[in-house]
Amino acid sequence: MVLGAVSTSLSRVEGICQQIDLIRSQSEFAGDSLQWKNITERKYQDYERLCDFAVHLIHSHIIDFTAVIFDNHQVKNRIYNDGDNETGFQKFVCELFLCYVRKYRKPPEIHCFHGKRSSRFDMQHIRGILNARAAKKSGRYNYLPFDTLDYRDPSCSQMHQLNDFLLGIASWHWNPGMRKNLESPKSNIAKRFAREIGYAMMATETPVTAPHFDIWKFKLK
Repeated sequence: MVLGAVSTSLSRVEGICQQIDLIRSQSEFAGDSLQWKNITERKYQDYERLCDFAVHLIHSHIIDFTAVIFDNHQVKNRIYNDGDNETGFQKFVCELFLCYVRKYRKPPEIHCFHGKRSSRFDMQHIRGILNARAAKKSGRYNYLPFDTLDYRDPSCSQMHQLNDFLLGIASWHWNPGMRKNLESPKSNIAKRFAREIGYAMMATETPVTAPHFDIWKFKLK
C-alpha cells in the first residue's frame, strides 16, 4: 500500500489552487477533475501541464510530497490490526501525518485534510490520537499541533487533485501491476515526471538529501 500527502504553508494554497484551475480551464474537458484515474490519451496535454507544474512546485520548494510504502507482507493485518482493514488503514494514515512533526521540526500547527471516504472512525478521535503521539514524541505534554483533521472531496479540491496525481505516479513506480503497458498515457506521464524530478527510477526510497520529494518504507520497530 502506498499513502502520500502534499504539504505546504497556508499562504501558498490559494496560488496553487488558482494555477490548477487555470490548467483545467484550458482543457477541452474543463469540467473533469485532474485526478490520476482520469488520465487518457485525449487529456494527455492537460496532465503534461499538471506534471510540469508539480515539478516546478517541488523544485521551487513550494510544496513537499511525502509517500510512505507499507509492505503488507511485513505488517500482518491479522496480527497488528485484529484483522480489521479499516483499523490498519487509519493507523497507516496516522504514521504518514506524524512524519510532519519530525520533518518540520515540531511546527506549531498542522492542518490535515484527507480524501473523502466512508469510515466508522471519527476524525476528532483520530486527531486526539495524533496529538497524544506528537506530545509523547516531543516530550512536551502541551504540544498539540494537529489543529484540523477533516475530509475533503478530491473532485472538488484542487490540492487533493494534485496529491492524487502525485500519489498515482508514486504508486505506478512501486506497483509492477500498474506497469503492464509501458506506453499507456498514465505510464508516459509517470515516466515524464520521474525524468523531470531527477529520479530515473522511483521504485526505491529517495535519499535524505531530497526532502521535498520523499518516498520511504515504513518499518516496524
